[in-house]
Amino acid sequence: MSNYIIDKVMVWQDGKMSNKSIVVKGDKVDSVHNSVKQLRMMKQNLENFIMSPVTTTVFNESNLPASWSLYEQHVLKGIGMILIPVEVTYEYLLAPRLEEIRKLMKDSPLDYLLAIKVAQKTVSPKLMQRCIKERISTVFVKITNLDELKRLPWSWIRQFSFPYNPTFIPIFRQEIANDKAKTIWSKIMTDTKLSHSKESLVEGEPISIQTLKKIGLYPIKGYLRNNGELSYNLFYSSHDTSDFNGISEGEYDKLVVTVLNGKVVRAGSTLSLSEKKGSEIKIRIPGFLI
Repeated sequence: MSNYIIDKVMVWQDGKMSNKSIVVKGDKVDSVHNSVKQLRMMKQNLENFIMSPVTTTVFNESNLPASWSLYEQHVLKGIGMILIPVEVTYEYLLAPRLEEIRKLMKDSPLDYLLAIKVAQKTVSPKLMQRCIKERISTVFVKITNLDELKRLPWSWIRQFSFPYNPTFIPIFRQEIANDKAKTIWSKIMTDTKLSHSKESLVEGEPISIQTLKKIGLYPIKGYLRNNGELSYNLFYSSHDTSDFNGISEGEYDKLVVTVLNGKVVRAGSTLSLSEKKGSEIKIRIPGFLI
């Protein structure tokens, strides 16, 4: 693996733009600097480009095993990491369901994080114990009845979530996907001091940095950091950086390079995932940077 410097590149990160020089060693970011004039290494001048971390999105389990073209569609949108909510009907089925999905993901070119998706009645202290054992940092809750939701033993759920503290993500049934339901959900979560998202996550759209922090993916993903992985997107400098996470639907044609874990998987119109082998990400401590 070669060592070099990505020099004079505008980096879009955490909603801010700054001029950086990035020292690369092998397939990792060794260090990030404002200037590296004193280092004598091969330099790759990218002053005409904007760099941003690759994004993470929700990936529906019903798409598994995924076609290669579906992975490619995600990469073309700057996505390099997927969050998979695994449907679990009973808490004792959590572990076998995770193993089932792991087998379907064995050939994935993208890194992935497993979450679980459960009916609201399934949320219980015992489920939280199993989440801690399996290191599940994200629990998607299908909300169908607000009165039933209020009656769940949330204080006990909070107690049995400690110290791992998974993050809860709501999935509102269409009939109750309104401001009232969101207010009730947020009040329950806030009153019991449970880590949560106020809004549902949309498949195919980038997950916000704040939510990535809550579920523990940031700064493992979504951030160019010292001793971190070398995964990024390069845009032409005419790209509109006012958009969310440095990318918008109308700007994908300005995304020209994607690097995942040190491998160039997209360069201009050439896209190749054949040599990329993804892996499962395990979260040690969710919400560590909150």
